[in-house]
Amino acid sequence: RSGRRTSWVTLAVVLACVAGFLYTRPIDEQADAEVEALVERAWEYFEQHPYVHVDEHMAELLGESDVTELRRAFALELERGGSPPIPGFVVQHDQAAFDRIAEQIDEALGAQSFHRFGFDPATLTDPDETIVTYALVHDDWLHLAANLVLVIALGLFLEEVWGRAIYTVFVLAATAAAAAGYAVLDPEGGV
Repeated sequence: RSGRRTSWVTLAVVLACVAGFLYTRPIDEQADAEVEALVERAWEYFEQHPYVHVDEHMAELLGESDVTELRRAFALELERGGSPPIPGFVVQHDQAAFDRIAEQIDEALGAQSFHRFGFDPATLTDPDETIVTYALVHDDWLHLAANLVLVIALGLFLEEVWGRAIYTVFVLAATAAAAAGYAVLDPEGGV
C-alpha cells in the first residue's frame, strides 16, 4: 500500500450528486411534461381569448413575439369592426380562467428540482438549505458528468493534501461562496 488514504469526502460528494440526480430526474421529467401540457393549454386559451392580460412571465412561456403578434391581429380585427366589444363581465370571467391556468403552470414549475432545491439569490440575506443543495441538482447527464469530472479530478488531490476535515470545510464553504457569488452577480436571477 502506498500510504494513500481513501478519499471518503470526495466519494460522498460524488455519491450525493449521483443520488440527487437519480432522485430528481423522474420528478423533473414529470414536471416538465406537465408544464409543457399546461403551456400548450394556456396558448390555446389565449388564442381563443386574445384580450386577456398576459403578464411578462406568461408571455415569456408562451413566446413573446407570438403573444404580440396575436394581440396585434386582434386589435386590427377590432379596428375594422370585425367583432363587437367584449363585455366587462366576460373579460373578467375569461381572465380568471386564464389566471387559473397560469397558477397551475407556476405550481408545476415549482415542482421542478431547480425550484425546490436550487438556490434563489433572493434568499441570500436569509439563507436556507438551498445554499448547499443547489450543488446536487443537475440538468442532464452531461451536466452531472462534467461536474463529477471536476469533483474527482480536484477532490482526490485536495482531500489527500489537506485531509478530510479541511477538505470538508472547503467543499461546504466553496459551495456557499459560489451561491453567494451568483447572487451578487445576478441578484434578480432565478433558480
